[in-house]
Amino acid sequence: MSNLQQVLEDIRSEIQIMSNGRGVGSIRAVARLCDVDESGLRRHFKGADLTPSKLAESLISHGFKPADLEAFSQSGVPDIAIALDMES
Repeated sequence: MSNLQQVLEDIRSEIQIMSNGRGVGSIRAVARLCDVDESGLRRHFKGADLTPSKLAESLISHGFKPADLEAFSQSGVPDIAIALDMES
């Protein structure tokens, strides 16, 4: 298996489809999909209530609450937020 195939398989294992049909991914998977540093992405979500980054502001403008963003570390990143992250 090539390195790229292994990365794709790892990402696939970190994304779940919930019973309501919505996808949820780990911050690690989202960081890998977006080709960004995982710890940086965590900082964007964690500080959303104090000093929101442009990414956090974008998610908030689409209806997410700062508390939602902070919860992504525990509950995973919803598919809508993943799509918005990839656009940013």
